[in-house]
This record gives sequence, C-alpha cells and structure tokens, in this order.
Amino acid sequence: MPANTNKYRNILWTFAFFLFILVSVPAVSMSENMDSLPKPFTIEIDGKPVSKAGAIPDGREQAKVGSEPAVFELKNKRLECDGHILARSLLEDRSFLPKRVYWFPADSSEQTHDVTASKDGEEYRLHFSSMCDAGVGGCVHC
Repeated sequence: MPANTNKYRNILWTFAFFLFILVSVPAVSMSENMDSLPKPFTIEIDGKPVSKAGAIPDGREQAKVGSEPAVFELKNKRLECDGHILARSLLEDRSFLPKRVYWFPADSSEQTHDVTASKDGEEYRLHFSSMCDAGVGGCVHC
C-alpha cells in the first residue's frame, strides 16, 4: 500500500511543479491587434504591390501582385478598396498549403475571415487569420 501512495504523491508533486511554472512565468507581451487603421495604405509582398481588383465574374477573384497598387482602408476588420474587400474565405481547403486571398464585392454574402493589424515599430502587420508571406506565381497566399 505505501508504494501505491508514493506513486500518487510523485504525480501530484509533478503536477504542482508544472502549475507553479505556468503561473510564475509572465505571459509574452504581444502588440494589440487593431480592427481599423486611421489612414489609407498599400500592401507590398516581396517588393511588389497587391494589384487592384478587376471585374469579379464569379463572386470572387484571387488577389495578385503587379504594377498598379491597390489603396486599402482597414475598417471594422474589413480590408476595403474601391467597392471590394480583400480577405480569406471561411470555406477553404484544410490542407497545410498556403491559403488563397481573394477579392470579394463589398456587398458579398460570402463569409470571410476578419483582417486585423498590429503595429511593429513604424510599420503595420496585417493578419488574415495568419501572416501573409507569399506571392506564389503572382498570386497572394497566406
């Protein structure tokens, strides 16, 4: 019987030790995510700007990088430009591959991920439920 009690005591002490570490280590301070920005801006990926949306025939069009930059405003977690929004769709493949970023009409009923921004020094970083870091084949992915 004493050996069994000793086993549970060791488990209890291990749990208490990890709980102590969890409570005593300060949380990593992250900059606050903002749902709106005060002025218009452009987005560049690898030095190339995200291009304006053309006519959107099927309700959405994948965003591309190019020479004519789109001028965005972040308002209420929506990235807006000339009557369109730039966002990731809520319904997307579940693979670990990069996710596509699309142009949608501003009045679209399709559900999209929220877009937020955080300040990093003098720059802002946009978050499309992950970081956008790829301009693969001229198209924007996150």
